[in-house]
Amino acid sequence: MSQANPVLIFVTHCWENSDDYLRVFEYLESQRNFFYRNYSTPEQRPQGDKEALRESLRKQIAPSEAVIGLSSLFDAHQELLTFQLRFAQA
Repeated sequence: MSQANPVLIFVTHCWENSDDYLRVFEYLESQRNFFYRNYSTPEQRPQGDKEALRESLRKQIAPSEAVIGLSSLFDAHQELLTFQLRFAQA
């Protein structure tokens, strides 16, 4: 891992920058010599139906080497969080 070869990460989200989502990046930024590229794009919610949302998430997750799952999403967005984690596992 270096600036030239960062860890490719995806942080689960439900199309918003929640406090927990932002806290992950505060923590990552505080680590010395840890370089990453964030593939999550919660601010770019696609137009369309449920399948369009899932396809956008697939495109975000596919190139990632590591996925960070936010447990705080589970109560309100169980189905979407489960989809993200299962796709990442596949």
